[in-house]
Amino acid sequence: MAGIAGLVVLAWAVGHFSGGDPVVYPVGLLLAALAAAGLVAAAAGHGVIAALTSIRPLRWVGVRSYGIYLWHWPVIALGTALAGRGANSPWSWLVETGVTIALASASWRFIETPIMRNGLGVTVRHWIQLIGAASRRPPASPARRAVPVTMAATVAITFVLACYGVARPPAAAAPGGLLRQVANGERVSSESRSTPAAPSPSSAPSPVGRASARATPTPAACRPAQPRVSGSQVTAVGDSVMLASATALEAALPGVYIDAKVDRQMPTGLTLVRSLAAAGRLRHVVVVSLGTNGPITARQLRQLQRAAGPGRELVLVSTFGPQAWEHAVNTVLAAAARHRKHTELANWHAAIAARPALLWPDGIHPRPAGARLYARVVRAAIKAGLAGSQRPSCAASPNGSA
Repeated sequence: MAGIAGLVVLAWAVGHFSGGDPVVYPVGLLLAALAAAGLVAAAAGHGVIAALTSIRPLRWVGVRSYGIYLWHWPVIALGTALAGRGANSPWSWLVETGVTIALASASWRFIETPIMRNGLGVTVRHWIQLIGAASRRPPASPARRAVPVTMAATVAITFVLACYGVARPPAAAAPGGLLRQVANGERVSSESRSTPAAPSPSSAPSPVGRASARATPTPAACRPAQPRVSGSQVTAVGDSVMLASATALEAALPGVYIDAKVDRQMPTGLTLVRSLAAAGRLRHVVVVSLGTNGPITARQLRQLQRAAGPGRELVLVSTFGPQAWEHAVNTVLAAAARHRKHTELANWHAAIAARPALLWPDGIHPRPAGARLYARVVRAAIKAGLAGSQRPSCAASPNGSA
């Protein structure tokens, strides 16, 4: 029963435990490990699980499974480096799977098995003798000729996989590239949090409504004026996309409070907003730019709005990239902006989709020019949100007062 339960849990986890799922890290991996332990214990005994795992194709894969595990990531990394975003296609998955199994099979046949049978020292000396003999004269049989050829091919492939990233690093990691841009963003983000902001009326609900209630507006005054957007009004919480754009964001909104971290997801951002609100440090406009590293749910957005509290403007930045959850995240963000008060969408996806050359080769993070576009999109959304919240009621009384 433990084996059957473990098999069911692992089969379910394959389709539900994505890398961005917040359930994976607190409990998901522990659950998968317990399920695997139950499956292994049942496979080592007697019964339906033992019979199932004794099927020859499954045993063949199981014997080579550790080699498959070791080889799969270098193969995927090299495929991604060569094919870019095309590496996410089903055809590329089939090719990478086939190459991984072939390399694991070769390493099992010519590396792992000889070492387990004869020991490392004896096996290495035997390899040296075979290579030396092959260099002096052709081996007597095709089978013996295949051994040094396969060994040389395996070593060459390993060398290429290990050295490709060193010899040809991604453009994002080059001097002046994405890593430097992110490092500058981390500095700007840290400085924005360490410099206390002067008290401003934007740290509390906007006084525009109260001022208009006391004044006697003329018809011209009833037309909403374009609000002045100041960085001292804004708290920005985000991930590495915001971090790469932090310098441009600070230039567009001087005095903005930026808290952005690499790999941040919505649950962490939600906790941060709550802590800032509890400490009285959350400003009038809250910009949230999360969604690159994992999905966002409507429930989380409701929690975010409650954490921000009444009277604050919430600006949600859409996401862009090859992630499987991109469309779902943007759909949820757009729905929240349409149906909730004091919530505005900064449509980064629409802005950058028309100008993909402004992104680094990963297709996610903006180059400096793209970062400036990101800052303009965020600033425009803040301005639109403030303008919407400051529209006065101009129902005039018979004597002309409001």
